[in-house]
Amino acid sequence: MKIIKIIACLICFSLCVGVSATASDESSWYIIKKGNCAPDFPPSATDVTKNGGVYIDTQCAQNNEKKIYLTFDAGYENGNIEKILDIMKEEDVKGSFFILSNLIIKNPELVTRMADEGHLVCNHTYNHKNMTRLSNEEMLDNLHRLEKLYSDTTGKEMSKIFRFPEGRYNLRTLKLLA
Repeated sequence: MKIIKIIACLICFSLCVGVSATASDESSWYIIKKGNCAPDFPPSATDVTKNGGVYIDTQCAQNNEKKIYLTFDAGYENGNIEKILDIMKEEDVKGSFFILSNLIIKNPELVTRMADEGHLVCNHTYNHKNMTRLSNEEMLDNLHRLEKLYSDTTGKEMSKIFRFPEGRYNLRTLKLLA
């Protein structure tokens, strides 16, 4: 019953993800069926991913352990976040919420509740712009502005886990984050 309730509240769900190259040097995460849990990064990203700049749960693939990571893009509240939090609390399940400034500004009580109930509150940027099209300074400002807004609102430090808007990244943005 726990799994059925949780799956019912998910909009976008996947056990494993991969990447796809686009026409430029930009790549994108998207959902695909994979035999293991380690995403395939472009060959040019090898140095970044091997040096610990990007978190990959390679243990999942190595020992054939099955894991489900509940993650939510929660930039805007449309009536679902509170319901999701209620179900997760009832079932004693934790998740990761990737938020935008809009959610903090319009629904600070939900963001505070996420942290208070032990969920990870993660950075999805201040305004959901494609990071590959921003300068390094603009990209870092977008990340730090959200962290500051979160800290000023909740009195807590935001998780250092990040999800690219639109799933779009390139080698420059990976290196900058590392």
